[in-house]
Amino acid sequence: MQINLLKDLIIDEYGNYYVAVKAKTGGGKPSEYTLVSAFMEIAFSSLITEEYYKEHQYEYVGRYILDLLKNHIEYCKSEGNGCKIIQLSELQKSCKVYFDPFFERNPSVK
Repeated sequence: MQINLLKDLIIDEYGNYYVAVKAKTGGGKPSEYTLVSAFMEIAFSSLITEEYYKEHQYEYVGRYILDLLKNHIEYCKSEGNGCKIIQLSELQKSCKVYFDPFFERNPSVK
């Protein structure tokens, strides 16, 4: 099964969302993926600007991150955008899956 790193969402049987941050290939196709919590990935790849802080300084930080995740879920549900939501159980049938519970900042974010 082909997964778009940091784009496609993977959902488990409890409703938790993940994104793949690493893939290894074997025989020309993905043989394993490393997944992290989608919430954590967003938290470590989104910066709070001074303007946003001024407007939302007495709100919970998690609200901003949750809103971004909900928007991404809706985006993945839309047709024709090249993004999808995959059941974890289906992914595990086609390759090995590892979880990184202590995910840190995405190095692509400056």
